Amino acid sequence: MDRAVLILLLRNDPLDAVWRESEKSLDFVRKAGYGSVARNLVSQQRFIAAMQGRTATFSTFSDAQFDEAAFEAELMANRTAMMVFYYWIIKLKARFLSGDYAEALAAADKAKALLWISAAHILLLTTFSTRR
Repeated sequence: MDRAVLILLLRNDPLDAVWRESEKSLDFVRKAGYGSVARNLVSQQRFIAAMQGRTATFSTFSDAQFDEAAFEAELMANRTAMMVFYYWIIKLKARFLSGDYAEALAAADKAKALLWISAAHILLLTTFSTRR
């Protein structure tokens, strides 16, 4: 489910369409009890919301209904390395696109520490193809 949304994002499909797909996917995985996949979808939704200007600022995932710091704290405490890696990649992209390069580098450093977990993953092609 989260892979379908990821592919739509990688293809640069219109964000409104990607959001709709993420909503359908999130509803399904929550009903099925796949909490980890749901958190990945929430991360993707936060990226979409930021890119659409629906967050508090362009350089945050937070808004009136979502607290980025609380989400990160919960994510780091209770999730697998792969899920955490995905989150840092999404945050890296969002911060880079928002022009917040210091935060993008911080997210890159956190993702880099987990790079071993995803040696053959497609995100490597889109994110780490240009090394700093």
